Amino acid sequence: MLNKNKVIKSLFFSILICLIFVVDFYSAYADSEQSFADFTVDAKLPDNQFSKDVTYFDVKVDPGQKQQLEVVLKNNSSKEIEIIPSFNRAQTNRSGVVTYSTKSNDEGAGLKYNIEDIVKISDKKIVLKANEEYTLKLQIDMPDGPFDGILAGGLYLLNNSSGESEGNIKNYFAREIGVILREQESSKDILGDIELINVSSGQEASRNAISVLLENSQPAYLNGFSLKGTITKKGETDPTINIDRESLSMAPNSIFDLSTSLNGKPYVAGTYIFKAQAKKDDRVWDLEKEFEITAKEAKKYNKVDVSIDKTSIFDNKLVVAMMIVLMLLVFVIVILIIRMILNKKKEKKRKYNLNKKRKKRKNSNRKK
Repeated sequence: MLNKNKVIKSLFFSILICLIFVVDFYSAYADSEQSFADFTVDAKLPDNQFSKDVTYFDVKVDPGQKQQLEVVLKNNSSKEIEIIPSFNRAQTNRSGVVTYSTKSNDEGAGLKYNIEDIVKISDKKIVLKANEEYTLKLQIDMPDGPFDGILAGGLYLLNNSSGESEGNIKNYFAREIGVILREQESSKDILGDIELINVSSGQEASRNAISVLLENSQPAYLNGFSLKGTITKKGETDPTINIDRESLSMAPNSIFDLSTSLNGKPYVAGTYIFKAQAKKDDRVWDLEKEFEITAKEAKKYNKVDVSIDKTSIFDNKLVVAMMIVLMLLVFVIVILIIRMILNKKKEKKRKYNLNKKRKKRKNSNRKK
């Protein structure tokens, strides 16, 4: 007959083995640096250049004026390259950097004229042989009406031959030359501004990120400002998110969609308060807005956020199988313990009855 204590000890040991899980994970990232000096650009500054000590165009113009600007492109490589030029209005990306890489898809904040309608390039594609030069021309056709401040854009030159594949990613390299148009010398006295338009839940690169929509409605750049603030759930004192950003810039008449990541945390439905202060030298902007994250929004964004750990132990078939075995073992142990208790009681009762019978016999024999 098996020793019940040994059986129980063995079963407990089995349970401990089942409770040991080792989960391994790995992460990978790619990093690369490459010089893209396959071609150089040289802006031929005109006589009506306003700022003389810069390498980009800053041109003083008059209403109705027509003018041609020239940029010399040179292929420094020993192979043929293809360059795709485009002219785009200055915009502010989600990192707070002024960019000229894409066509504008909005009307601009307080924008009177879109520089994309004023400056045109006829070339759609430029093919340069090894060490060849080419002069790209930009045609300016000013509207008849006047404007204040500046109109800002840039020539974007994409090296279409520079693409290098890294897995599923192909990198391309480009150069930019800024183009500023102004009619008055007093335009330099106009200062950029900040206005808080909206705060809402959203995503960036499939990751939860609060969108803080700022606007510079002035025809002037706002460079090198900082923004510090918090996002706090209404009724609580500890911030849900802290914001501390430096060296931010905004293009003239542009929208800045400041993205603030939740760093892998899920959205929690509720009412929140955004409170921040922006600073540029001695200028200060106090910004505050209440906004809501609905349960529907939270569920939608959390579901597709790739940085949230949605792994459940119940998704692992091996773990499920081991948990079933564990539950069976616990069940068996409980049954054995119950049987042991019942057997002990039964044995105790049997011994009691046996002793009782012996006593009875003994007393009976004495009487005789």
